[in-house]
Amino acid sequence: MRYHTSRYIGFSLPLFLCSLLPAQPAQCTQDTVVGTYAVAMQGTMLVPSSAGSQPLAVPFVGLAITSIDSLGVISGPPMKAALGDTISSIPGAGSIQVNPDCTAVVKSPLGMTTNDVIMDEGKEIRSLMSQVPGGATAVVQGHGKRISRIPSTVAPVQCSPADVHGIYAYTSQGTFITPQASQLALTVGLASIDYQGQFSGSGKGSVGGAVMDWTGAGQLSVNADCSATLHATIQSGPMTDVEDAWMVVLEGGNELWLIQTSSTVFKPVLTATLKRISPIPAVSGNSSGAGPSASIDVERRVRQR
Repeated sequence: MRYHTSRYIGFSLPLFLCSLLPAQPAQCTQDTVVGTYAVAMQGTMLVPSSAGSQPLAVPFVGLAITSIDSLGVISGPPMKAALGDTISSIPGAGSIQVNPDCTAVVKSPLGMTTNDVIMDEGKEIRSLMSQVPGGATAVVQGHGKRISRIPSTVAPVQCSPADVHGIYAYTSQGTFITPQASQLALTVGLASIDYQGQFSGSGKGSVGGAVMDWTGAGQLSVNADCSATLHATIQSGPMTDVEDAWMVVLEGGNELWLIQTSSTVFKPVLTATLKRISPIPAVSGNSSGAGPSASIDVERRVRQR
């Protein structure tokens, strides 16, 4: 009996001593962030004004697919961006310097700098824009999410239209710019994408504090590099708008990031996120008006059998 007790104590003592040791701090290296990322940015640029001493507050959004190699070199197609009423492209080149404490600094040849925090072993990166060229300042945050552990310069990411189908929870936020005013805009709703890429959706929107219903229908096209385009007609109250958007496909189609690139009614400075909540698209061709919620009910009944 004494032998067994001493053996138990001898086995447990190292484990007990290990539990008393302080936790090790996070450790990151350049290799932590190697891969291909979807990067979204949103906030406000404070641009010098010729009319007065106060800078102009101009809304800004951007979306890109970015590659980072083992040396910290950033490359990729230009970022799709909207600054106020101007849609433009920002070169995708730059560099990232990773610190052991999992902070990082990203610099671009244009003179733009962000301070970053690396999360979940490089699966996500959060950033704050700290320097912009041209005498402007910024209140802009960024979110990077890895879509492949391999840089696209080594092996391009691969997506197909078959990845994107089902019911998605849809949320968007941004600014609508009209000739009369700029208004903050938020929307929520459900969207369905069928196996042919047909998009439909409905929900609630708030534009400048006025809440209204919206419905939409259109066509989604997915590219092999995990980008996608959406062309849709949106009905909000009495207003009909034809819109285009550029998107990035993440997590095998479970998540979509979107930036609106055109509108027939206003200048959009808007981003959106779609998260899949069911792989089954909405029931179509039903005179009773079945939509995304009907499809979710169908899936629930199938699972219960």
